[in-house]
Amino acid sequence: MYSDIGVVLCSCDEGINNFIDTDTANSFPAKVIKINYPCFGTGLAHLKTFILENRIKKIIIGGCNPKTHISIFKKSLDLKPNCIEMINLKQGYSNIIELFTSSIKNLSHIEPKEILNIKPIKTVTIIGNDIGALITAKNLASKNIKTILITNYENLIDEVKSNPDIEFFFNPQGWFDLNVKGHIGNYEVTLKTNEIPKIFKTGAFIITTKDTAIGEKLKLKQDENGYFIETKHRLKPLRYLPYGVFVTGEAYKTEDVIEHAYNTASKVFNLVNSQHLLLEPVWVNINKDICRGCGKCAQICEFNAIDMINLDNGLKQAVLNQTRCTGCGVCTTICPSGANYG
Repeated sequence: MYSDIGVVLCSCDEGINNFIDTDTANSFPAKVIKINYPCFGTGLAHLKTFILENRIKKIIIGGCNPKTHISIFKKSLDLKPNCIEMINLKQGYSNIIELFTSSIKNLSHIEPKEILNIKPIKTVTIIGNDIGALITAKNLASKNIKTILITNYENLIDEVKSNPDIEFFFNPQGWFDLNVKGHIGNYEVTLKTNEIPKIFKTGAFIITTKDTAIGEKLKLKQDENGYFIETKHRLKPLRYLPYGVFVTGEAYKTEDVIEHAYNTASKVFNLVNSQHLLLEPVWVNINKDICRGCGKCAQICEFNAIDMINLDNGLKQAVLNQTRCTGCGVCTTICPSGANYG
């Protein structure tokens, strides 16, 4: 019995209520309760009482549409958000009992984690040569967001050089080499110019050029035509992983470049102008005590979420960048020592 895990079965719908009988529910290795409408009103109050009286720290809720309801529970319950899961009883899973049992066991290994609170830097770096770069730069600058434009198109510089809120770097021979560290809201960029390297901070990136080298630096994938393609893993429209990198202009396949550029500028403004960015914990864990420092997890992570640091004893250790980790779990499958776990 996992004494700190609770299972809540919604009984508001006849189909859901009868999906798991009482005897079966009581066989789960956790504390189980059936509640009518646990998502609001007296049902939600009943759920909170159940959690408090039974000292529940982690919970699995069986009910309807997790897509619309999980946010209600994460906002309403006094539990860490990564310790709240939902199973859709309306899907009619044939293996529903195994699904609950497996979820309970998996949740028992999860460590409660705080929401990450990040104060974004109100600076945006735009890399490109086209109308998308011009629109986003002017739009953000007009809203008092410091904008850094990196381009190799001289006519673009003529359009923005009189704007005090736009700093530009121009290289007619091609693109500058750049290195990027950090995470959404707080990136550190090293721009290698012919003079002393320029180091600056930025809260987000906008990419409008189909440049493979830049895409590789920012972990963006391209299709056969050079467009940056949407990653289907936990993405919203107009946003790319790693979080904080946006694509528009000629780098993005769209029928209306101008409209898409304005939409992107609006998204980026909302991000960097926020007082705080609240990122829900979805990352994996790395047990430093058994990590061998082989670096396989860092090599396989497509989101650049794992760094290898040098220890005083000459060995290396994997360290997780929580703001980049998406919780995909690929690193857990390749770790030979079992140090990476979900």
